[in-house]
Amino acid sequence: MADVSKFFRIRPGLSLDDSDTSLFSGSVDPNATAEQAPIGSLFLRTNGEVWVCNVGSPTYSWKKLSYEKTPFKQYLNGNGTNQLTLSYTPLTDSSLLFINGAVQVEGVDYTISGTTITFSGIVAIAKKVYVKYWY
Repeated sequence: MADVSKFFRIRPGLSLDDSDTSLFSGSVDPNATAEQAPIGSLFLRTNGEVWVCNVGSPTYSWKKLSYEKTPFKQYLNGNGTNQLTLSYTPLTDSSLLFINGAVQVEGVDYTISGTTITFSGIVAIAKKVYVKYWY
């Protein structure tokens, strides 16, 4: 299994440093079992796959992350526009994005094309953006 602690900064006790998230493990596909968890929670399958909960109650949807490439985390500051630039082009469906600690939903709150993040609204200068992705 890949060392996801480099990417998700897993602390002792298997907690994540983003509040209201959890870490689960097992052999099943979390979508097939409708595994219930807060948005941003991780599910580590025994086959090495890493899944993240990207839609919460009542539908609970999980997406599989790819970690065969290089994990990366990037801190950005809002710039008063609806676009920010990443250092690398993320792999498809590999990003987790937080604004001031609040998880954002890809396809709803933001999209990524190449190295450009486009938000559904303006990101104020005082806002802190944290992005986790593989490239």
